[in-house]
Amino acid sequence: MKQLKVIIISIMSMLMIMPYAKAQEETVTTEPHNIIKLNCGTGMLFSKIYDNSKRIEKNTSSTLDLSLNYIHLYDKKHGYIFDLTYSNIIGLEKNELFLGAGIYGIKTKDNGWYYDGNLCIGYMRKDFGQGENGIALKGQIGGGYKLSEHLSIGANLGALAGIYMDKEENYNYSSSKYSIDNEGNRPIRLTLSIGVQYYF
Repeated sequence: MKQLKVIIISIMSMLMIMPYAKAQEETVTTEPHNIIKLNCGTGMLFSKIYDNSKRIEKNTSSTLDLSLNYIHLYDKKHGYIFDLTYSNIIGLEKNELFLGAGIYGIKTKDNGWYYDGNLCIGYMRKDFGQGENGIALKGQIGGGYKLSEHLSIGANLGALAGIYMDKEENYNYSSSKYSIDNEGNRPIRLTLSIGVQYYF
């Protein structure tokens, strides 16, 4: 009889402890649902730009790009992203800014590697030419390695295409007339960057 009581008490104790243990396990193994991503890289801007003060005209330019992303994951695979990207056009002292939102996806491997990508639409602004405001579509794919539960490093390849509401501009210089009807108003940019991700 005593043995039966001991068995019943043991079973009841296990049943009482199991939900608590399961909750503790879920707390420990639950992955972060938020990511802060910081990337720095260089790019190529395919857009005709004429600097009136320096008398410089370029069809392609190199850029230095810095981006900050906030990502929220609904599960382990997808979520949404906010993207803030600053680009400096090297040699022309010109700048562009992109602020957008979109969808994000990630695929993780058991060995620590991951692959991700996103597609955003948003607002663009530049500090040269007419029509400083515009809209753009930006996409990015990348991958990296997760160093710990909260930190990873990676590399990204991005592309941006936008349009500004510029008007036709004419400049006279040394008896030459430049008809710049797309002075940076239809930018296409490719960027290669490296960065870190913080998970929380």
